[in-house]
Amino acid sequence: MIEIPNLVDLIANQNKIYGFFEKDTENIPKSGTEVSKVVKEEEKAYIIGYAHSYNISDAVEKISDDINEITPVMKYGTHRGNVHTTLAVIGADSNFNVKKEVLNRLKKGLESKINSLSQPEIHYSATYSNKNDVIVIGDYGQAEEDKAKKYYASYKAVQEVANNVAKEYGLLVKPAKMAHITVARYLSDIQTGDKKLDRIKEKLDSTHLDIRSKPQLFIATYTLKNGEFIFDSVEIIEYIH
Repeated sequence: MIEIPNLVDLIANQNKIYGFFEKDTENIPKSGTEVSKVVKEEEKAYIIGYAHSYNISDAVEKISDDINEITPVMKYGTHRGNVHTTLAVIGADSNFNVKKEVLNRLKKGLESKINSLSQPEIHYSATYSNKNDVIVIGDYGQAEEDKAKKYYASYKAVQEVANNVAKEYGLLVKPAKMAHITVARYLSDIQTGDKKLDRIKEKLDSTHLDIRSKPQLFIATYTLKNGEFIFDSVEIIEYIH
């Protein structure tokens, strides 16, 4: 069972990781890019996350397509139906087989908690990149703010449900550490000195979304294979409040 961090620690860890991404973004022209480790894997899993409205997914698709014009990437966007913010991944494995009873248990677990939760708001802003991946950072406020507490209430509920179901079926849980959206994953190595790196850096610096999203919870299964991230099934769990 994965220990669930408190809100203060969750925000501190997120900010720490975003700080690493910000530094990596500045160093892209010097460090180059490498094929994302995730791309090299073949994986299927259950996932609980946030689905976003078209203003978010369209913006992500535009960035993803623009970077793909510079260098090949695993793309995300509205037309691929794969823009999301992960909350928890359950049972990730190359030999994964979907079990309807696991999906049903996850659904019932979330539905039992949804009435006590309020829909959170996440602010998406800067676009960052390390050597492997491009993300848009998401922020839900400081620990003392009501909006941060709303986000954390849902985050904690999701982790509790994921942990309980994973324990019952002998599955591993990977909780999310950030409220980001993945925009692209690099499919090729670019060496230091290549002008493509300067173009990527210019694109990152010129892209700032400044969009606030009130997302919906979803449960799904996904397939990660051959440079594509595909949702095999998606079910929305609607907030009442």
